[in-house]
Amino acid sequence: YFYIFLLSSFIYWIVKYLILNPIYKISLSSRELAKGNLTEKIDYKSKNELGYIAQNINSMAEILQNATDFTTKIGEGKLDAEYRGLDEDHDNSLASSLLQMREKMQSSAKADKERSWVNEGLAKFADILRNNNDNIQELSYQIISNLVKFMEANQGALFVLNEPEDENEEPKIILESAYAYERRKRIKKEIAIGEGLVGQSVQEGDRIYLTEVPEDYVEIKSGLGETLPRCVLIVPLKINEEIKGVVEIASIQEIPEYKIDFVEKLGENIASTISNAKTNERTKKLLAESQEMTEQMRSQEEEMRQNMEEMEATQEEMGRAQTEMAEKEANLNALINNTTDSIILIDTDYKIILMNDVIKNRYKGTQYEKMQEGSNALEMLGDVREEWKGYYDRVFKGEFLSFTIKSSVKGEDSYRHYDIHPIKQKDGSITGASVFSRDITKEKQTEIQREENAKKLAQREFVLNGMINNTEDTYFAIDTNYEILVVNDVLKNRFKESGIDLKPGLSILSILPEDQLEKWKARYDKALAGEKLRIEEIRELNTGNLTIETRCEPIMNDEGGVIGVSTVSKDITELKKAQEEKEKLQKELDKLKGKK
Repeated sequence: YFYIFLLSSFIYWIVKYLILNPIYKISLSSRELAKGNLTEKIDYKSKNELGYIAQNINSMAEILQNATDFTTKIGEGKLDAEYRGLDEDHDNSLASSLLQMREKMQSSAKADKERSWVNEGLAKFADILRNNNDNIQELSYQIISNLVKFMEANQGALFVLNEPEDENEEPKIILESAYAYERRKRIKKEIAIGEGLVGQSVQEGDRIYLTEVPEDYVEIKSGLGETLPRCVLIVPLKINEEIKGVVEIASIQEIPEYKIDFVEKLGENIASTISNAKTNERTKKLLAESQEMTEQMRSQEEEMRQNMEEMEATQEEMGRAQTEMAEKEANLNALINNTTDSIILIDTDYKIILMNDVIKNRYKGTQYEKMQEGSNALEMLGDVREEWKGYYDRVFKGEFLSFTIKSSVKGEDSYRHYDIHPIKQKDGSITGASVFSRDITKEKQTEIQREENAKKLAQREFVLNGMINNTEDTYFAIDTNYEILVVNDVLKNRFKESGIDLKPGLSILSILPEDQLEKWKARYDKALAGEKLRIEEIRELNTGNLTIETRCEPIMNDEGGVIGVSTVSKDITELKKAQEEKEKLQKELDKLKGKK
């Protein structure tokens, strides 16, 4: 039995040491591994089956630890983390799956970054386009300078397609702004459609992206020297398939596809803003022309007195409606038609731009009836053609004409007053002439009648002067304010000897002696009250006494009102002496008759 016991003990020891203990260690490590503790290793290095199991479990723990470390870094956002413990020929499916997951996450992150970059750019340029849409030059500079910076490029240029007003002219591509290395380039350049890369892009309506740039292309200059760009991007700015301009960007780095797509998408917004900016500029120009015409019309309000209220009302309506082009045209028509004056606007080729209804109605049934907008203003003028051409040519040189002529359109005998003024633009250039005319026959007839009355009055004054000056009597007349209206030469010369200049407008009271002032003022007041006075006075002189007869009589107007006093003084000394001699002789004759 003893040998059996020893053999059994030996067999138990061998089983425990070689089998049970390794299995126990493997069981403990497997339990820790199942709990997620990947740092536990099985310390069993025998080269038997259990040793191989322990080695495989340790390898699996290491694989799981590497996978855990890798996923932890990925979770922290480190998408460029390396997967440890792999060689090129590994067959670790878990690692392969995790690496594929990382690649997908990298792709997704890259796509999110690109989308974020695009959205940021669209928002940024939305503000730029919104804040600079009233000035196309400043708008162009802000777009290209910010686009070059945002694209991390080196040079850029923005071209705008110029639409000519004349249908016969070809559209031109105008370089509005260029930008390079923080410097604003002030370059003015015109390119025809189809000319160069920019012209080809406009002609084809598609982008051009070059990665092999010709040697004669523009060089990029920096502080380190000069170099050719590695790539050039040219994108047409389109809205509803209509091209408004072109953006050209040069860079020493290749431009990724998402940035190219961004420029094309942004191009639609830029094209829309450029279109609105052009519309705003055209609107401003039309409003400026409207304001200029308004000012010209306003300057003639004094001469157009009969229509002042209508014109002022129309001017106010035009001022309130300047922001609306349709209202502006309606108000302009109302302005030129709600007047009795004739209005014609012509350009420097004598072509009629506008005729108001007044002159159209005036020309109906006459040789000028066919004159209308678009006609030559000199046609059908006949013998006066050269005369009117001379007027227009003087106005086209900047002269303002205002004159009155005798006119007869329908055989009538009338007078018309003409005001012909140049139409000037803001830059001072003259683009035409405005012709305002009105019938002043009544005013002219009144003026002629007034001239005739003035002639008659002058004749009467001449006769009056002859009457009051061809006598030795003194004569003067005063108004109700005692101011002299008229005085004859006899009285003037008499006062002149005393150093007094007697003339109309002088108060008669200011030249009278103080002892005579109250007496004569009372006499004048009686005459101004309507009384006729006859005064006979003795004037004592060194050479003898004079007898003076003075008559003060009121001067009446047509209504019988007193408007002044006429005073005539006459020397009747000799008459008095003759009367006295006559009386004396009569008395002696009577005495002789009595004696008989």
